Amino acid sequence: KHFAVHPECYAMGPDGKRRGVRNARSQICYTNPETYRLVLEALKGFVEADRKECPDDPPLVYDFTQQDNAEFLCLCPDCRREIARYDRGDGHAQGGDAGLQLAFVNRLARDIRATYPDVIIRTFAYNSTECAPKPGTISVEPNVRIWWCDLYSRSDHTVPLETSGHFNAARAQTLKDWLALTDNVEIWDYMLYDATYPEVSVRAIARDIGLLASGHVRAVFVEAEYTDQPFYELNTYLQ
Repeated sequence: KHFAVHPECYAMGPDGKRRGVRNARSQICYTNPETYRLVLEALKGFVEADRKECPDDPPLVYDFTQQDNAEFLCLCPDCRREIARYDRGDGHAQGGDAGLQLAFVNRLARDIRATYPDVIIRTFAYNSTECAPKPGTISVEPNVRIWWCDLYSRSDHTVPLETSGHFNAARAQTLKDWLALTDNVEIWDYMLYDATYPEVSVRAIARDIGLLASGHVRAVFVEAEYTDQPFYELNTYLQ
């Protein structure tokens, strides 16, 4: 919508070019002042329109987050400097991108709270933003909700997250890092077993839900999209 007039508002890729296309390699530039102005203006417009349409029961949660499958947010010089503040030492996907996005979202939350104190801004901790920023570098505004994704390509959903000696344990620690920052956390989880992988996952479901409850997770959303999943009803019932 804005690329022709404001290309500087769009993310710079590893090749030093900015793009404004509908795919995962076209994000926004999080440090450009015009980007923020456009986003805040759009958000306020959405809230105002919803309050007029549904004055008695307006939406309270608004999502602001990166596009799906994003490998990076923005790699322009200004964003790189911000990323370095939050990076845990292993690159932009190890807390740097999360901090870059969270700083932007925190600012949105503060500005929108001045007019709409009941509105929550929800943002993904997913792909390059799934790791929490370096401890002590940033806080989470009270009207910001972190939506942490237990990504199926990085987790074995037939094994509890807190399984010692298993790679799932690193996933559990990533979630705990976010819970140490805020108690306003939601989960995006998966049950994507197909007919070649007939698992009931009773043990994993029970222990994981216990972990989420003990960590004061606010809500759990489970994506299950395969029509031939065995034990689909049982897994869903257990969740």
